[in-house]
Amino acid sequence: MEISARHVLLIEDSESVADLVKATLSSAHGSFDLEWCRDLTSGLKKMRGFPFDIVLLELSLSDSSGIDTLLRVRHERPETPIVVLTRDEDQAKAMRGISEGAQDWVTKATLNPASLPRILHFAIERHNSSHPLPASRQGKIFTFIGSKGGVGTTTVALNVAAALASSEYQTVATEWCWPRGHFSLYLAQKPAKDLSAIGTLAPRLITGSRLKRLAVAAYRNLTLLHGPQSAAEFHYLNPAQAEAFVKSLCEISDFTVIDLPNYPSAVSRAAVRHSAVTVVVLERSAESLVLANETLSMVQSWAGPDTLTTAVIVNKGGPVPSIAIEALYSQLHCNAAGMVSPSDELVPGFFGQVPITLSRPRTLAAESLVDIATRLASGHLHPETTSKEVFVAK
Repeated sequence: MEISARHVLLIEDSESVADLVKATLSSAHGSFDLEWCRDLTSGLKKMRGFPFDIVLLELSLSDSSGIDTLLRVRHERPETPIVVLTRDEDQAKAMRGISEGAQDWVTKATLNPASLPRILHFAIERHNSSHPLPASRQGKIFTFIGSKGGVGTTTVALNVAAALASSEYQTVATEWCWPRGHFSLYLAQKPAKDLSAIGTLAPRLITGSRLKRLAVAAYRNLTLLHGPQSAAEFHYLNPAQAEAFVKSLCEISDFTVIDLPNYPSAVSRAAVRHSAVTVVVLERSAESLVLANETLSMVQSWAGPDTLTTAVIVNKGGPVPSIAIEALYSQLHCNAAGMVSPSDELVPGFFGQVPITLSRPRTLAAESLVDIATRLASGHLHPETTSKEVFVAK
């Protein structure tokens, strides 16, 4: 059975102590991943960007001292257990530290390094047993599937995610496609973390907290869960893994945008089944229209009882033979949430490797994408209350 490594934040001003802790935890058979910060300011900043399992804290730092150091860490992340590792041997202060929420108080003079892994494990378990997890957030999922490759699905998905996030919603964008994820190609950044390990885990180990650890901060309220970065790292998920993956996505954000390829998979079926809205992306061409209707038939067979299905039309312009808008809308087998206007960026939909809904928000293409994001967030896509004409981009 695979045991997930515990993520430990050490806030400690002594390099020799930090080296000792690193050496001790690195010999604990992969049970711990350690981050080290020299002062409280950098430690708190690190905590804001990553959900650590535990904090190992020295109270006397260059920018904070005493119990106030503990209180500031507790205030930053009340859900994270803290073990105080300090030079201070004052027993009265130790008792106060425990009463203020520290799980343990260890003095450096008495520390046996070999006992540190056990101290951390026990602190995490004590904290978790006395702090039951809050009710899970149940965010909405928007799944984007292209009628074929190259229609602009990833461009639309990332721009819609960025638009949702800029509207004060906590938003996650993720992808799952063979042979590798596409987000990093569009954003021209190699991610520090990705989802490659998910395919090797038992379903019960695929949780919201694990996904949070794999998320990469992008812009404002948007985080990215990058797909595996090579074919060698990619694993097809079985139905139970896919179900756990998609359900966990609902727990970690207000909105999750999933970018998926146009072929059947366990992830595609689970994503569509749990989606508030499934969006089929197509070009303004006769070929893409035919393939879009076939894709709609496929995804509608997977849809849950509350899943709405819509389409987004990408008007690329250029040499692709286009179909008249009236004919396209009359032959499309669902309502459309909008049409994306042509964009003139070197990489369409991105300016300086940033989605145009953030980097060029006043362009026609960006405005059409923001409008689509607004419609998805509001849920005003039900075929009984909308008509195709409403959604034609002007």
